[in-house]
Amino acid sequence: MASINYLPYKGFEYHPHQKEGVQWMLKREAADASYFQGGILADDMGLGKTWQLIGLILNGLYKSTLLVVPASMQDTWIEALKKAEITVLQRKDDWKKIFTSNRQDGRGDRRVYLTSYDRLVNACKGGILNDPESIVWDRIVCDEAQMIRNGEGTARYDYLMRLPPCPRWLLTGTPFQNSENDLRNLFTWLGADERVSLEELVTNCLIRRTYADLRDSDMSGVPEPYIRETLLCKYQSRYELLLLQKLLGRIQWGKKNKMHPFMMLELFLRMNQAMAHPHVYHESIKKKRGVEMVSKDWSMEESGKTFMLRGLINRDGIKPMIVFCTFSEEIKIVRRVLEEQGYEHTYILDGSVDFAGRQRSIDEGRHLVDSGKQNVAYIVQWVAGGAGLNLQFCSSVVLYTQHWNPAVIQQAIGRAHRIGQKEQVHVYSLVFGFEDELNMDKRMRAKQQDKMSAAQEILPTLLEEDTVRPDIKI
Repeated sequence: MASINYLPYKGFEYHPHQKEGVQWMLKREAADASYFQGGILADDMGLGKTWQLIGLILNGLYKSTLLVVPASMQDTWIEALKKAEITVLQRKDDWKKIFTSNRQDGRGDRRVYLTSYDRLVNACKGGILNDPESIVWDRIVCDEAQMIRNGEGTARYDYLMRLPPCPRWLLTGTPFQNSENDLRNLFTWLGADERVSLEELVTNCLIRRTYADLRDSDMSGVPEPYIRETLLCKYQSRYELLLLQKLLGRIQWGKKNKMHPFMMLELFLRMNQAMAHPHVYHESIKKKRGVEMVSKDWSMEESGKTFMLRGLINRDGIKPMIVFCTFSEEIKIVRRVLEEQGYEHTYILDGSVDFAGRQRSIDEGRHLVDSGKQNVAYIVQWVAGGAGLNLQFCSSVVLYTQHWNPAVIQQAIGRAHRIGQKEQVHVYSLVFGFEDELNMDKRMRAKQQDKMSAAQEILPTLLEEDTVRPDIKI
């Protein structure tokens, strides 16, 4: 078994599964590794993939690493790498410099060339692949590797494929998003022969540990299984009902008359907005057409989902909460409802908040909860908060509007359900209960189940639920 001579920093101790992970990575990077050098580290969210990679960087044979990450994760990686005293180089001009170090302890010559996916694409377009002096790394790592799952024909994947051969690694808690092609594309980038079956590659070149795997161990900090409930709406205002019926009628007419797919897509978007809140729908139409569609301000009116959210808080009491939303106007409405229900500390985490702002909000909320406050809530936009947020001091997760992709939902739940969580996490999906094939909430839930079934055939533990309770009307 490969030895781990260097730890990230003084006083750091690997959990047993993390030590196993580092040793597995060192073995997979050896010159005699089967299939190719490298692999996929696919542990559950929050199980320490960052520190396992740092263990590989410190103890492996290769001294320089190109680390490609989402732009929103760069500061998180810089903080961890600097804590491990690994030199981080970000500017393209730095890549051409001969790196020297006076350190004699075996770790000072380790460096990481850090970039985002989009910056790498731009650098490749700018000719970096034609400049041998710019290729200064011995290893390539892609974090949140699901971002290149779509494979050939996408700029990120195509340019990454053109990088010179070397050991390659992928880090992702959700390598399977839509179909088995996702995994096949990832293994192709790693260098796998297409004639080798996915099952064989998963068995030998991918390592994944889940919280369920670790609960029987002596590891501290493993959270209890989360409980997931679907809350069915039994309340709708007369206007909301009429609006949804109107949109349903338009969608049915469009399907019957073979409306252009892009126009149908917009109708489904409008339905999703209306199910979030009528005001969200009206504001979107207003921005598109530049005119008021209704004279009344609907933002203060109760809707089916605001009614459900209030009912949930009244039923279970105020607890540190994360609410996932889709639309900007929806976020404003949810914030108002939470404040009216007694949440004095609400934080919005959307695409407009930079890393420093996010970290301030998280640190402040954690301090409040640690001091005994319960009335802390984060309203997170799906497109901005699926990764990189450590909110394990929150014990309630509310999916106010749904998402098509179960892997994205698992990422969202993983913001709270991770190592360090001391309470049992409850996950609530707010869903309209009316029976219609065009009910967007139910269509999304059905799509989630289809994708989960497909994923189970390849990776049985990838999208496992913990405890699911029957649907509840509220």
